[in-house]
Amino acid sequence: MMSRYPDVYEDRSDRRYADRGTAVHNTLQAIYEGNDLPDVGPLLSDDRMRQEFDDSLKGWELLAETYKLEAGKDVYVEQALEHKVAGITLVGRVDFMDLRDGIVRIVDWKTGAPSQECDRQGRIYQYLARRRYEHPIMVYMAHLRETPPILSKVSYVGDSIVESWILDMISKINRYELAGEFPCTVNSDCKLWCGYRHCCPRWQK
Repeated sequence: MMSRYPDVYEDRSDRRYADRGTAVHNTLQAIYEGNDLPDVGPLLSDDRMRQEFDDSLKGWELLAETYKLEAGKDVYVEQALEHKVAGITLVGRVDFMDLRDGIVRIVDWKTGAPSQECDRQGRIYQYLARRRYEHPIMVYMAHLRETPPILSKVSYVGDSIVESWILDMISKINRYELAGEFPCTVNSDCKLWCGYRHCCPRWQK
């Protein structure tokens, strides 16, 4: 089970917005890892998507300079955090994480509007990080296309509340599996983390 939610402005069935988000994430990952920039042209289907991609990178540049989100020692990108809950491995793959002044700082890039789902995702990251690190944990959502861009801190709600969300997700997935109505979207992460491939109708195709 992956603690990642789609982050788009408009209809989430429109693949363009997911592809735009992927283009931004892939570009920032390459920048922080010191790799050549990827060719994201095929992911940007029209002028609007290309402009929104450029706007997101401008927002990142401003936040990176202001909050010192720089590459270097003790910086991790696309870092996987794992913890087993009720026999299911929950995986969160954080976009940016560093250790600064004894504090673990996690930042998740968002190309869509702020939402309750973003906050919930951040709290799940917080929950996972608390199980790996003894340092204080600070989680932020970086909304790159806001004007100006926003780095919003995720508040702590208590581990028991987060665990109840996770158990509810597991219960829903199990009910869908039994009913043969498994809602899913195949993507590049499926082979890496998903423990439900055996019953996923789209994966079987």
